[in-house]
Amino acid sequence: MSKPRLSLQGISKSFGATHALTGVSLEVAAGEVHALIGENGAGKSTLLKILSGAHPPDAGTMELDGLPYLPRGPLDARRRGVAMIYQEVNLAPHLSVRENILLGSESASLGWIDARASARRAREALEALGYGHIVLETLAGTSRSPSSR
Repeated sequence: MSKPRLSLQGISKSFGATHALTGVSLEVAAGEVHALIGENGAGKSTLLKILSGAHPPDAGTMELDGLPYLPRGPLDARRRGVAMIYQEVNLAPHLSVRENILLGSESASLGWIDARASARRAREALEALGYGHIVLETLAGTSRSPSSR
């Protein structure tokens, strides 16, 4: 059996007197898909926030590809290939669909956003999800393009 791609051992997290997680362990091999199922307050979101760098664990260890993993924040986690997509999506309504899709991970060179590369990446993402018909420059959450403002 191969080494797991992700390994969490003995993860604990408390918020004041509330113990959100106590000694949680999880291993995920490459290509596996897992579901975290539980009641509200069971700690699912807390565990994923620890994995994605939004919260540090109080105890336990994490490994990613066999190396110690303790992201300093969500950007650090993302740079290492771990990203979170939350169930409740927050949109920036004044930005386009393209800008919302790539928010925080825009294609850039020397500090300048590469509009063509960004548009290509956003288009590919929408097409992969079956939403290729959506106009990239449409304002998020509306049916208006910026030219109809």
